[in-house]
Amino acid sequence: MSTYGELQERALKLLEQAEQQRLTEVKIALEEISRTMHELDIGLDELLVFLCSAGFRMKSAKKIAASLRVSRAVEAQAKYVNSTTGETWSGRGRPPRWIVESEAKGVYRQAYQVHRGHPGESVR
Repeated sequence: MSTYGELQERALKLLEQAEQQRLTEVKIALEEISRTMHELDIGLDELLVFLCSAGFRMKSAKKIAASLRVSRAVEAQAKYVNSTTGETWSGRGRPPRWIVESEAKGVYRQAYQVHRGHPGESVR
């Protein structure tokens, strides 16, 4: 028969193994989520709105919003590109002059949209 101390030691080892397995499975799940978000061009802001509407606690939503503010400090990926000049725009903030001028001529910004493939594929 095992002693209380031996059982506690085994329980601690099992808890450590369970946590390692959880971390492995979390990493796999996050990689799948990331791949799907990339394929469907889902932004973090869209994910936040979904999480809030799905009933996630406000505390969690606030943490996510805080991480969004940090990630927005990083330069955003180009969402639109002017193939003539090579200028890009992330779609955030005030539209650049070339977008405004082209829209005034009846050419909408979708004509300049960058189409993304899978990771590793070239853009356009």
